Amino acid sequence: MNKAVITMYNTTAIGSPASIDLQGDGVLLAVGWQLNLTGNAADGDGAVAELSFGSSADFTTNDARQVISGCIMKGDLVGAAANFYNASVNYQEWLDGIKFFGGERLYLHVSAVTGSYVVRARILCDFSGSQNIRRR
Repeated sequence: MNKAVITMYNTTAIGSPASIDLQGDGVLLAVGWQLNLTGNAADGDGAVAELSFGSSADFTTNDARQVISGCIMKGDLVGAAANFYNASVNYQEWLDGIKFFGGERLYLHVSAVTGSYVVRARILCDFSGSQNIRRR
């Protein structure tokens, strides 16, 4: 096995997906999610993140087969609107060996209702496949 961890990073301030190209054939084994809210004063804050083979986010699409994994975070203030809070979500999801070809691109999409979020996805890959590049 030729395992590697790939880290992807995105924020709600960017508004566009982060992307990387996979350099060889292999399988996706797991993804570790970290969503952090650095502080906000609004009620009803929320963010959703999605790891996908698709260049467009599918947050509200049924039967979106290019989506690999996702994470959501929601926060509400209790009391005065001037209160600030910090919050984070961390979890890992096993992917059961999703195959990919060398040259395929992964996208990390982020969308927020309100608030300022930082999202990291750490993807465990096995690059034991051949080093062919998919022709498009």
